[in-house]
Amino acid sequence: MADWPDAPGREIEAPAGRLDPRVKIAAATALLALIVSGPGTAWRAAALDLALAAVLFAASRVPVREALRRAAWASPFILAAAALYPLSQSGAAAEGGLLAPGPWLRALTIALKAYASVLVLSLLVLTDRLDRLLGALRSLGFPAALCSIMALAGRFVNVLGGEAARMRRARESRTPGRPRGSRFEAAGQAAAGLVLRARKRARAVQAAMAARGFDGSWPGLEPAALRPRELLAGLALVLPFAAARVFLP
Repeated sequence: MADWPDAPGREIEAPAGRLDPRVKIAAATALLALIVSGPGTAWRAAALDLALAAVLFAASRVPVREALRRAAWASPFILAAAALYPLSQSGAAAEGGLLAPGPWLRALTIALKAYASVLVLSLLVLTDRLDRLLGALRSLGFPAALCSIMALAGRFVNVLGGEAARMRRARESRTPGRPRGSRFEAAGQAAAGLVLRARKRARAVQAAMAARGFDGSWPGLEPAALRPRELLAGLALVLPFAAARVFLP
């Protein structure tokens, strides 16, 4: 099977890249709790959280395009949730209609919190390998069965990516230029073919794993001993967000 998927920021020379994955998971969980626990109308605190997350992302030397790409993927859901919030308030008409500032400030706060959360989660997954993160989750008490499922899914993603690339090359070699028919028809045919290939490859992978004596546990997922200085570094990551929650409630 393919190797573990590598994170684009796995070789960065920055504190976030060298931290123990358990510390990073705990720090990310604490940051998310601080970000989402603010009042619904505290848009200034949410904006500060977003700015702190952007500074943390920049200090980790992860390519900016990775943050922009993930923010772009999440934007339709974030903006839809923020835009629909004022419309969902039954008392908005009595307080001034759709132009009342209260619901829109809450919508702005929702969007800022969501983008800050996306940056924090992106930093977590971009600065470490999947096997280290899964080992950290298992050592923190995460169910072993779920860790095995995520490990298998993480490896199979590379297999699906390779199948999709081969299908695209085959189509381009047979039909150079613009494909015949609509783009939606071509995309549908490609998706159907990918599902069939993925099903066949999954059966082959299952047979290979059974032949090698796979018992449901993944080797090499146990992290190294935790050092005290890494705990202090994780605490230093959380303190600015905690200060923002205290001074801008």
